[in-house]
Amino acid sequence: MNILAEGQRVLRAEAAAIAACSRRLDRSFTDALTLLSQVKGKIIISGIGKSGLIARRMASVFSSTGTPAFFMHPTESLHGDIGMISDTDAVILISHSGRSSELNSIIPFIKRRGVKIISMTRDKESPLSKFSDVTLETRVYKEACPFNLVPSISSAVTTSLGDSLAITLMKMKGFKHQDYKNVHPGGEIGRRLLFRVQDLMQSEDKIPVTSENDSLDIAIRIMSAKKLGMTCVVNSRGALAGILTDGDLRRLLEKKKADLSAPVKSLKIAQPKTVVPSLLAVEALSLMEKHSITSLIVVNNPRQKKITGVIHMHNILKAGVV
Repeated sequence: MNILAEGQRVLRAEAAAIAACSRRLDRSFTDALTLLSQVKGKIIISGIGKSGLIARRMASVFSSTGTPAFFMHPTESLHGDIGMISDTDAVILISHSGRSSELNSIIPFIKRRGVKIISMTRDKESPLSKFSDVTLETRVYKEACPFNLVPSISSAVTTSLGDSLAITLMKMKGFKHQDYKNVHPGGEIGRRLLFRVQDLMQSEDKIPVTSENDSLDIAIRIMSAKKLGMTCVVNSRGALAGILTDGDLRRLLEKKKADLSAPVKSLKIAQPKTVVPSLLAVEALSLMEKHSITSLIVVNNPRQKKITGVIHMHNILKAGVV
């Protein structure tokens, strides 16, 4: 067996099935999203076996994108857990065959509460589909395994369709960057969305600042003391006039034009890239990478150019933003 070829075959088969599911999307998908967008309570998602694992993941995706949702085990629901369903909720039931006895046995209790049901199944003629308000078809013609038994392609299609529901609903609700940050306070996602420039920048006496009337010698001393590889250059009003970097000094020395007693303003000072304190640190890092620089000068107002800090690439990396 060619191991690489077999791995590629499975991935191609799953991708093709997901693409086919996308082409089959019809009014039922719109109806399901309309129903979910009108839910005042929670979305309860249930399934057994592999479908149960997909249901757990789906509940997590909904919850993390602004729609409260949780998993309900169908067997446990018959022993009291069904009490978690209120008349303001909606239920998504997942069964590849649509004939799961565990799921079909709880449908009467759900219906009695007047709760809407969305089913995800391969068979629109199944008992599950017939008792549902909306059915989303997850039909596949063959699984990836050689025995056509292991839920593989069908699991990939159902999982992807669940993601499609959650992400579309997220956009319908106008779920914003700030909202996403609030539900992801930990881990890499949290750090990427939590830290802003103002949280990581060098401020007050840690900012390297040189007057344009200062000599190059003074500028070098300030750069060495602050250890950021640069110094901000300000005019007589204290507004940002430019930036002097280690690279600028090296180029001067290479040309043998480094008169250390000359005022900084006699040099050709570059106009620096600036950011505001509220910018996300990860966006500041992207700006540095785009322009091949390691520092950004922070100003409260780009027009007034009053310096409030300097953020260095190392500040961002040390915080674990990426």
